[in-house]
Amino acid sequence: MGTVYAKESDGPPICPVLIQVGSAERLRDEGIYFAMQRFKNSDCRLEMYQDMINIFQMFMPSKYISGVALRRFGQFVQDVTAHEAFVVDERAVLVLNTPPYRVVPLPKALIDGTKFGNPDLPHHEVRDEMGDTSGTRDVAETLFDWV
Repeated sequence: MGTVYAKESDGPPICPVLIQVGSAERLRDEGIYFAMQRFKNSDCRLEMYQDMINIFQMFMPSKYISGVALRRFGQFVQDVTAHEAFVVDERAVLVLNTPPYRVVPLPKALIDGTKFGNPDLPHHEVRDEMGDTSGTRDVAETLFDWV
């Protein structure tokens, strides 16, 4: 994983930013860290899409969750460019990957459970349907089992 170098300065905050990450993508923790820690005083909105990979919007027809992501992106642009003052109303949300694609607050435990929030989190083995244990998941990822 890469190092996140960007951070807030003592000057004015950055312009509004929308970060869309998939819960199954390799850069998920960097997206969470960027939005919730490095730019916590700026208008930065984090949207996590359940079970999605990096740039999932390109790989699926728009009638599925990718369409939800693209519509939410369009609404974000409209909100930011409107003549009224822009305020991030939902700082971090999780978009569930089953119709009707409910939007729920992102659990704080998931934010704190990233490698940046708590690097000492234990990892445990996960078996797939064939019994393969080559993949590991951190504790934060298991939160999706109950959402």
